[in-house]
Amino acid sequence: MPPLATRSLLRMATLATLLVSSSALHAAPGSAQEQAAKDAFRRGNEAYEKKKFADALEHYRRSYDSVPRPNVLFNIARTKEQLGDYEGAFLDYTRFLQVAEASNKRLLDARAKLDELQQKALVTVSVTSEPPGAAITADNEGRPLGYTPGEMKLKPGPHMLRAAREHFESREQPLTAGLGGHPKLHFVLPALVPVEVFTDPPTAEILLQGDGQGPVIGRFQRELREGLHVFSIRAPGIAEQRVEVLARPGEPVRRRVPLATPRVVDRPVQTGTLVVASSTPGAIVYVDAMPAGSTPRVERALPPGEHAVVVEKAGYRSWQGKVVVGLGKTSAVDVKLGSSGGLRPATWALGITSAATLAAGVVFGVRALGDASERDKARAMGDAAREKTLGDSSDTNAIITDVLFGASAAALLGAYLVQRGSGAGESTATVDVAR
Repeated sequence: MPPLATRSLLRMATLATLLVSSSALHAAPGSAQEQAAKDAFRRGNEAYEKKKFADALEHYRRSYDSVPRPNVLFNIARTKEQLGDYEGAFLDYTRFLQVAEASNKRLLDARAKLDELQQKALVTVSVTSEPPGAAITADNEGRPLGYTPGEMKLKPGPHMLRAAREHFESREQPLTAGLGGHPKLHFVLPALVPVEVFTDPPTAEILLQGDGQGPVIGRFQRELREGLHVFSIRAPGIAEQRVEVLARPGEPVRRRVPLATPRVVDRPVQTGTLVVASSTPGAIVYVDAMPAGSTPRVERALPPGEHAVVVEKAGYRSWQGKVVVGLGKTSAVDVKLGSSGGLRPATWALGITSAATLAAGVVFGVRALGDASERDKARAMGDAAREKTLGDSSDTNAIITDVLFGASAAALLGAYLVQRGSGAGESTATVDVAR
């Protein structure tokens, strides 16, 4: 063999020997390391028995750093569990299962612990938002987990996180939280712009196109995202209008929409007239499911035939019915809306007065009876003066009792009449189609 090849083989053999020696050195700790590991492990056991879990964890870590034995790792996991660090305990039990030999007696315990910690461990999630200060909720729960920027604790598994802040549009993001990971979420919340659209007079139906909340009568007022928004304005006898509103951040929008007067055309009468009146002002009148105006009086020209009329106002029972309108004739509906229920303040006051007066009457009645009893005793004893005094007192208390009972009855009657006059009960209407 050439001298050069011989020298190369010798160098390779020497290098291999050095590598094996280095590996052996690291694989087999010296007696000092062994002793340090044993001492730290013993101190950890002593602290654990005394329930000084923080000290025990520190000793177990020193032992594992000196000599990384699987059983020490198991004790580290067990101690973290006692300290409430369920996520850290889950990770260390997992590492133990990865490094422990198949004959280790604690394998079954570690697997059982993993199943148990799956239900107890929480995953830390870092959440930020633009702008900051958003409330974070998870899985449609009402109570916020916290506010951005911050860290939230979640159970392992899938979640839906929602960020919300006043004057900004809410956002949702899905997240699957896994033990051992520290996910981060960032929300960008678009600013909302105050938008007000109202009609003059305030009787038209206003509908935001693409909105699922339905139309409103007379005034639309809400915060909307920036951009172009289209409204439909509809009123009886007037062509539908299209109103476009451009919302820009920091620029509130207020738009007045005047309603055109229906055009009058000279031609033969092809309609009748419906008049709806009510002593309750501010009630909305709907004719054939379309807003026609508000009380105390609404007048509309309608084609002959039967029409559905609805009158409603918050705090009152609504009225609805069918009204026939004749060609060239007027059908009048006088609606009396009944209160939705509840006692009026005057009813409460008169009722309390009646109860208090009745109670006072009972007190004086008891006194009258007591004086009469004492008077009879004085008469039996022949004490004429005391008999006269007690007789006068009894008569006076009896008179006061009668007066108070009468006042109580009067107050109770007044409460009844006040409540009855409040219009409580069903809503009614009188329909006149004779004109």
